[in-house]
Amino acid sequence: MNRHSKFPIGSCIATSFGIGVLVGWRPEDDCHIIRALWQKRGKGAAHAYLNRNALHEPVEAAVGFQVDTTFGNGKVIAYINGSRTFTDGQFVVMVQQAEGRTNRVQMDLKRSDIKSCLSSKFIPVVEQIKEGGTLNMCHSYMNFFHIVFSNFYIKCTMYQ
Repeated sequence: MNRHSKFPIGSCIATSFGIGVLVGWRPEDDCHIIRALWQKRGKGAAHAYLNRNALHEPVEAAVGFQVDTTFGNGKVIAYINGSRTFTDGQFVVMVQQAEGRTNRVQMDLKRSDIKSCLSSKFIPVVEQIKEGGTLNMCHSYMNFFHIVFSNFYIKCTMYQ
């Protein structure tokens, strides 16, 4: 039995089915949970439960995410020519031409041109909240705010 996920949670991963973000891992059956497969979210987005053999290697970004490139900031709109394992492709990025301008240029970039994709690291947190922690989290926040506002009310009434 494997003791850890094949790659770090929050990594953009090339899988047998495309590029996505690794958001979880079940140790009991070595199942890796991939979200944002094919695009970030919405119509056309998918998620997958894959075994270790279907995960090939980390990549620099995933489709739909904001990235920092050697040519400026932009958004990945596609991944093309990825080969059978999706590891040899290029990112199609809509790059902001200059600071403060609305001019954007679509560019086909090599993987080495992508410097970072920081927002993908937050997807596991968002998914955890969506999957089941939402109700408990809401109750925790409600209790927290009740205590804070109760103390605030008590302090305010003491000074009147």
